Amino acid sequence: MKKFGMSLLVLSSLLVLGACGDSGASADSSETIAKLEKTVDSLESENKVLNDKINELTTAGDTKDEIKFSKVGIVEYTVTSLKTEEVENKQDNYTNAEYNFQGINNMPAKYFRTVISYQLKNTADKELDLSTYQATIIDDDNIEYNRSSNDKYLFDENSNGLVQPGTSTTGSFYLISKNAPKITNFKISVSEQSPQDYTQGKIGDAGVAEMIK
Repeated sequence: MKKFGMSLLVLSSLLVLGACGDSGASADSSETIAKLEKTVDSLESENKVLNDKINELTTAGDTKDEIKFSKVGIVEYTVTSLKTEEVENKQDNYTNAEYNFQGINNMPAKYFRTVISYQLKNTADKELDLSTYQATIIDDDNIEYNRSSNDKYLFDENSNGLVQPGTSTTGSFYLISKNAPKITNFKISVSEQSPQDYTQGKIGDAGVAEMIK
């Protein structure tokens, strides 16, 4: 930003000098001014790129690296992507999360939506029934995001079907909140796991999955 300001100052000074000199000097000044104009344009472009990068870096929780979590019961989570963005509270921007969130109308004009995409592996020798299974997110301050919250809402979008033994399914956690969540070291709280035939009893205990560092 300082370089940009100095360039404008130099450009302004040369314009004044060019107006006071002779025709030969004016020609030289015009050429110099043209070069400086290109420099200013380049600095403006460079400044925009830097601002874009800063905005990306300050977006909470962005990652392109896979994150492994400890196994709980018979399930293993791997987070494949994570992104937080500030969105305007209008229907054109809604996802299934907003449409399922009863408190969306009480959210401010701009709120934060975090999307945590994951793979969920069934490590058991029986199928896992997702229709009777629930998971929530616990942030760095030990605050839980769940479906009953009015200001820290969670929507777990998955197949809601059966996950066969030894296979994985994909899904996404959607977090809706007034402020950007603190999730540099979040946890996943999971319920008991059961097969389709509930008479067989549970096949996995409830617990909290933590990041594997």
